[in-house]
This record gives sequence, structure tokens and C-alpha cells, in this order.
Amino acid sequence: MSSSTTHPALARPRRPNRLGSRLTSSGVLFAALVALAFFLIALPVLALIGGSLWSVAPGTEGGSFTLSSYTSLLGGLDFWKLMFNSLLVGVSTACVAVAIGLVLAWLFVRSDLANGGVWLNLLTIPLYLSPLMLSLAWIALGAPRVGFINAVWNSWTGAGDLFSVYSVKAMVWILASHLSPYVFLSLIGPLRAMDASLEEASLTLGGGGWKTFRKITLPLLWPALLASGIMVAILAAENFAVPTLLGRSLNFNTVPSEIYLWLSYEPTQPNLAATAGAVFLLLSLAAVMLYRRLIRYADRYRTVGGKPKPPRRVSLGRMRPFVITLLVIYFLVAAVIPVLALLLGSLLSYMTPDITWSSFTLANYREAFRGSNLTGLVNSLLLSTGSATLLTLLGALIAYAAIRGKSNFKGSLDYLSLTGAAVPGIVLGIGMLWTYVGFPLGIYGTMWILFIAYTARFLGHAVRTCGNSLLPISPEFEEAAQMLGQGLGGRLRRIVLPLIAPGMASAWVLMFIFTLNEVSATIILYSPNTVTLSVLAWQSMQMYGAMQGFAFMLMQAVIVFLALGLMTWLLKRLDNTPNTIIR
Repeated sequence: MSSSTTHPALARPRRPNRLGSRLTSSGVLFAALVALAFFLIALPVLALIGGSLWSVAPGTEGGSFTLSSYTSLLGGLDFWKLMFNSLLVGVSTACVAVAIGLVLAWLFVRSDLANGGVWLNLLTIPLYLSPLMLSLAWIALGAPRVGFINAVWNSWTGAGDLFSVYSVKAMVWILASHLSPYVFLSLIGPLRAMDASLEEASLTLGGGGWKTFRKITLPLLWPALLASGIMVAILAAENFAVPTLLGRSLNFNTVPSEIYLWLSYEPTQPNLAATAGAVFLLLSLAAVMLYRRLIRYADRYRTVGGKPKPPRRVSLGRMRPFVITLLVIYFLVAAVIPVLALLLGSLLSYMTPDITWSSFTLANYREAFRGSNLTGLVNSLLLSTGSATLLTLLGALIAYAAIRGKSNFKGSLDYLSLTGAAVPGIVLGIGMLWTYVGFPLGIYGTMWILFIAYTARFLGHAVRTCGNSLLPISPEFEEAAQMLGQGLGGRLRRIVLPLIAPGMASAWVLMFIFTLNEVSATIILYSPNTVTLSVLAWQSMQMYGAMQGFAFMLMQAVIVFLALGLMTWLLKRLDNTPNTIIR
């Protein structure tokens, strides 16, 4: 009697459960990162939009759907004036910052300027000084009658004030000096990658230096110039501290500064603030989409051929002393003089044009290290350290998933993280307010809400920094480790993270500085127990006096310089450490 039963030894081997394998490694990682990014970024944005369509304040029972906030906001001329002022500040700052950044990048890449590495480090320092810090410094320098520059000018000439810091021009200069290093760094790569043969051909055919620059160099740089200009315009237009400090006496308000007033003074108007934030966010996201499109299509402006010819360096010749003098003056005005102004102002009891030795005091520093003020210093260090650590880890993982991942939706993860960088800080603060007021776990009013806000605000920057370190690394190392049986966790721990360690070190220090300087979201979300150095400086300017604020900002500047020194030391140490993976 025959049997149709198949012998177990002869049975066809079962196919491995690839779905289960994926769910336990890269699939789970990708899903977890998407969920976390949604929680950090999309949830506050959705809460912000919901608040703009609701009739009562967050945490209040009842309420109903309404469009009244939109009709009252968009139907009046006041909001459009605020929007115009925001665009004026953003576009003006972008024009000045792009001009400065382009000149600096050209000198660094295309001229025979000596000690380029030193200049690179010096000229990027203003990027790490917060706009709030620079605003206070220029108030110390340019306040009418009592500002240090105006006081000296008046005593020498008797001609009154040289300039007033309370002007739109001063706002644009402060923001442009802070953001021009961003343009500078953004243009170094495109200038280096440009094929110099086209410029040489133009010069050979009789095109002068200026004509070659205008007809050849600028068109090739156009996408990078526009992209960096758009990002600078977004960052300047969303800034809250500079227009609020310098524009109120002029009755010059922007959307972020008006949102702050709606939330800070009775009667508060959280629904109107949410509506203005939603409209402002929509414009910011549209600008970010344009920025991404310019980056995506930048390849169309690249030269076609084999390996591009390295750019030739132009000899500065007799202009070298003049150029170096201008660079020194720019560095002094953009970074050194403002920090010295904070130091001098923090040692005075009050602003006065008549400074004598008896005017100096350490009272502001004694107050800074007392009671709740000391708590602000500790809070700043704890928040910055914790946020930088989490941001660096998440940035590395998201960059890995977006660059090395196999998912068809990996671009959405990268876009979602970049969206967080595009959300204005004060708008993110409103979204967090609507999300966590009345939240069951009691997050609102604690350090946790600031921790979450900082992570959401700077996640895109962390992803970009870590991603730039990952791109040059060949995936062959990971493929070899995978063939030898290493899982995703082992490959990350033993291959990827050690190789991008220098980039992660840079990312950690940068995230530490960015979170230390943050004020736009913090000013909406802080409580008496969660003040930071930036909040203390802001409160001092509003209530206690500028001199105390100068002391807080100088303390912050010292921490920033220590962090930059730490980054330099870490990078040198990591560069000198033998890499056992490669060797």
C-alpha cells in the first residue's frame, strides 16, 4: 500500500521569514524613527492648527470649531503689516548675509589668502553667538546717548549720537552678521566643486575678471546662492528676540514679536496667536519646499565631463594687506567688539556716558550666581547636555535610515526632520503649549517640555551634520559585516558609529551651542523652575536692567567658547586615533 506522506528528511526546506527578519531590524528602526519624528514635530503642528480652529484657550473645557480667529486676523490690515515687516527683515538680512558670505567664501576658496584654516574658524564664530546675545551687545554699544560708541563719539566730537541701535538697519546688521557664516559655509563646497576650465576659457577669450564672474561663476553658483538665501530669510524672519528688543520703541513689530505679546500680556489671546503661527508656518514650509527643490535641481548647473579641473587661486598681490585689514575689521565688529561690550557692560551698575574706575562692580555676577539665577545656569547646562546627546544619537540614526535604508519612504523621514528646522521657534512653542497643557503626565511647566521642544527644533540640523559624515563612507564595510553574520545593531555599533565619530562629536557640540542659545520656544514654555540663561537675560531687559542681562549673556558666551574649544580638541584627538576598522 503506497503512501503519499512525504518523509521529513526529504521535505522542501521552508523559506526564511524575511518579514519577521525585517521587523526585528531595519524595519523596526525605521518605523520607530518615523513615529518619534511624528511625535516630536507633526503632533505640535497639528495641535497648533487645531488651536487656531478652536474657540477656547488650551486646557479649557468646552469650546467648538470656529473660523473666527482667521476672519479677524486675515480680514484686518494689522496682520499684513506684521507679515510685511517680517518679510522686510528676512529678505534684507538674506541680501546682506549672501553678499558677505559670497565674498568670504570666494576669498577662502579662490584667492591665495594665507592661513585659510584660521580664517575659517574665526569668521564662523558669529554663527555661535545668539541673536539675543548680539542684540544686548549692540544695545550696550549703540543705545542713544549712553551706548559706549555713542558716548565716546559724543565726547570727542560733541555731534550727538553716531547711530542708534533702535532701527531696522541695526536689526538687519545683527541678524546678517549672525547668519552670514551660514552662507559662507554653504558656498565653500560649490566653489570647490566648480570646474575652473570654463572660467579660464572665458579669460582666454578676452572676458575680464568681473565679466567672467558675472557670466560664468555666478550662474554656476545660482542654486546654492538662492538656497542659502532662502534659508537665511526664513531664519531671520522667524527671529523673535531682535525685533522685539529693538523694534518696540519704533512700533515696528513682526509676526513672531506680536505672537509673543499676545501670549505675554493680559488679556492673552492664545487662539489668535495659534492662528498667526499657523499662517506663518505655512509660508515657512513653502519656502522650505522651494529650498529643497533648489538643492535637488542644483545638479543641472554643474559642469559636464570627467573629473573637474581644480579651481585656480587668484593672487591678491598688492591688495593682500587691504583685504586682510578688511577681514580683521569685519571679525572685530561682528564678534570681538560685541563680546567686549558685554564684558564692560556687565561690570557697570548702570549705563552712563561718564565711566570712571568707581563705576565698576561685580554685583551683577554676584547676583547671577545667587538663588534662582544659579538655577537658570544649571538648567541651561542640563538641558543643553541632555538635548545634544539625544539629538546626536537620533541624528545619526535618522541619517543612516535616510541614506542607507531600503524603504521607499526614507525620503519622508528626512523631510520630516527638516520640517522641524523650518518651524519658527515661537510657533513651535505655541504648538507645544496646545499639545501639553492638560496632558495627563504633567509635562507642561517642567524641564521635559523644553527637552522635547529643543529636540524637535534642532533635529534637522543634527541629521544634516551626521549625514554629511556618513555620505563619504562606502557601504562595503557594512555589507562585509552583514555577510559575516552581524545584525543591524552590531553593524551600527562596530562599523557605522566609529567611522562617523568625528562628525558626531561636531554634531554634539553644535547641538549643545544651539540649544544653549535657544530662546524663541523657551520664552513661551518656561516656568519659574525651568528658567534658562536666555530667559534670565530676557527678564533682566524687561524688568531689572540691561546690566544684569549683559552678565547672563557673557556667561553664555564663555560657555559657547568653551564648547568650541572642546570641539577642536575632540576633532584633533579623533583624527589622531588609529581606526582599527580601516587598518
